[in-house]
Amino acid sequence: MNRKGASLIEALITMFMITAVIFASLSLFKDPIATQNQVDIQMNYLIARQNILNILRSPPAWNQTMLHSTNAAIFNCFLNQSSTTDANRDCPLGSFNMNLYDVKGNPIYLSQDATTGFAPDGTICATPYVAPPAPPNPQCYVRLNLTASPICAASPCENPQLEVVGNFEINNTTEHPFNVNLLNFRLKMNGSFCPVQTNPTLVSQGADVSVVGNQVAATVGGKVAIAGSGHFDQLLLPCRKIQFNFSYALGLNDFDVDGVQDPESFAGVCLMHPTLGCLYELRIDPKLSSYDLLYNGAVVATKPPHFNFTSGSVLGFKIYNGRVQACFDSVCFYTFEAKLGAPFDVRFRPASTSYSAGFSSVNQPLITPL
Repeated sequence: MNRKGASLIEALITMFMITAVIFASLSLFKDPIATQNQVDIQMNYLIARQNILNILRSPPAWNQTMLHSTNAAIFNCFLNQSSTTDANRDCPLGSFNMNLYDVKGNPIYLSQDATTGFAPDGTICATPYVAPPAPPNPQCYVRLNLTASPICAASPCENPQLEVVGNFEINNTTEHPFNVNLLNFRLKMNGSFCPVQTNPTLVSQGADVSVVGNQVAATVGGKVAIAGSGHFDQLLLPCRKIQFNFSYALGLNDFDVDGVQDPESFAGVCLMHPTLGCLYELRIDPKLSSYDLLYNGAVVATKPPHFNFTSGSVLGFKIYNGRVQACFDSVCFYTFEAKLGAPFDVRFRPASTSYSAGFSSVNQPLITPL
């Protein structure tokens, strides 16, 4: 559903709530003046609710909310997405009161303060909210409990979706007998905060691999036992949207003198976890013009028969907020079930024979905001 559709549904829900509030008030009060006062007050709370939702749906304001030090216990795990220490990226399980800030970092609603509430005119109270069963403050008797919960079944909980819940409570039902539960809301927040990252460049790792113009990783002429590989000069963040492509110059002959294809004759492109090593891999067979797709060393997919794999074919990986796809000539043919939560490097390892020309191109990764 697009944003216009969501806005229309929200408008219809708000109209329904307004109608429900008005009819409820008319049924409870016989005095027309008292009825009108109640309707005005409840309309003020509806407007306050909508203002909170507008701030929550503003990406710049949401970033300021996640960056603020008062919310560090909830959101530091998102700010630490570039950390190679697993515990730093592990979000706490549970529901936590959060403070809300606008695009300039100004406080909008401080839910972590139990005395914060809304006055009858819909503004933030100038005097403290008092929770029941204590006597109510007539100038501040409605409160919003605003909480955030990472959506994870168990730890580790890396770069999760968040559920933000707004629950209203009232401490003056005798004079103002309206149902504040009608104001409650739930939001699922997608595309949470991710640190800024610049595009990396390709570098060599090992004497037996050459890097030409920061684009091409190829075998050095005459080398038989290639120990090195190409990789990027910085770890990539899975919380961003990343795409990179590569082509492989298939060799005419990748057999040794005994006519048997050795393991070193296979090329590989791996997404490298900082502690677990090669997790997601496209393993290329230059001799048979084929490839396998592996996860943690186990084959999960092979080249479909209708894919014509040549030296001009473009392979690639797409990572979107931790979801990994393998692609062939712009068609993504496989989506991994396991989500990538840690910062990762990409290793380009040419086949270890003197007949393999290696990678004919490695495109610079395209990194864009979610």
